Amino acid sequence: KMRLVWGKGDKLHILDNFNANDYTDFLIPDYIDRRISEPMLHIVYSVPTAASVRIEGVYTPMMTADRFASDGQWVPYSVSHLTDTVKEAVTYNAKADFEADNIETALSALSFASDSLYEDTASFKYGQAGLRITGTVGKVDLGASYYYGHYKQPSANMEKYLLSAMNIANGAGEKYSYPSLDYDRLQVFGVEAATVLWKLNLRAEAAYNMTDDFSGDDPWVHNNSVAWLCGFDIDLPFSNLNFNIQETGTVVLKSGEIGGHFEEYDVDYDSDGHYTNNKIVINLTDSYLHEKLTAEISAVVGIENKEFLIMPKLNYNIRDGFNVVLRGAYLHSDDSDGEFYNFTAYKDGSSVKTKDKAFVQLAVRYDF
Repeated sequence: KMRLVWGKGDKLHILDNFNANDYTDFLIPDYIDRRISEPMLHIVYSVPTAASVRIEGVYTPMMTADRFASDGQWVPYSVSHLTDTVKEAVTYNAKADFEADNIETALSALSFASDSLYEDTASFKYGQAGLRITGTVGKVDLGASYYYGHYKQPSANMEKYLLSAMNIANGAGEKYSYPSLDYDRLQVFGVEAATVLWKLNLRAEAAYNMTDDFSGDDPWVHNNSVAWLCGFDIDLPFSNLNFNIQETGTVVLKSGEIGGHFEEYDVDYDSDGHYTNNKIVINLTDSYLHEKLTAEISAVVGIENKEFLIMPKLNYNIRDGFNVVLRGAYLHSDDSDGEFYNFTAYKDGSSVKTKDKAFVQLAVRYDF
């Protein structure tokens, strides 16, 4: 089982697709600690050339999907909303069956679990594969990669549910059909580069994300998209400060092709019509007491959706492998199209509201 990192970004990547993320809480925000290890075959061949060419091949017989909390404050709004929708449909269908004296069907409906909507990704159908070639030309580290697999988060197909809801509203139907979930097939063609210019450590990644929806007219499958990452870090000439800034973005291709009743249920739908998503990630670190005490503050700012996440952190190394960590976070997002909206939105009666979230954590860590 491995956690394999592809790409030249610094704790931020668009080419790193084999491992899923654990979002069950925000108490371990470090990139590698959030990744879920996957059983995989990893073959590496180093070509004996001056360019230090390295060829990697990867295969995983299954796929682990991103994990989300099932209860508590970190349950994503999209998950709770889908669960509530299914529960309402199940209850309605059960009442209809009771009225029709179809007791067995009614009891079966009441025992319907929303978890059964999710595909089992522990199968060969969801195997992943990839190839990566890296090397050095002069002072520039270069790489190219290909990934074949699936998105780690499901897309909801609401077509049958919406049609049944319209029939019920018009008095032409008796029961709801349930939504179905699937993990869209994904192929990623990527390039990456890193070099040093003056005192700047430059890095960049670019990717073309290809799905089965080339025309953009299937609302239940992600459109193709282009993603990028670029940034640098620099050691500042006072104390032990290091300043790191990266910008990452995505543009959805063939956007706006969906119309009618299904438009707002499109998996790529943006209520503001902004089919680009740009974020700036800033990290400032310093160390004291002969590098035994490390101070760090990170910030993520969503440009189009006006959201942000701030994470301060103090780490004191008592002795080798033994650390005391004090950290926290403040999360703001009130735009329904934002990435963090899932964790600030909640249902209040018939309306949806948002609430900023914050936490502080004191932890003891020992690495064996």
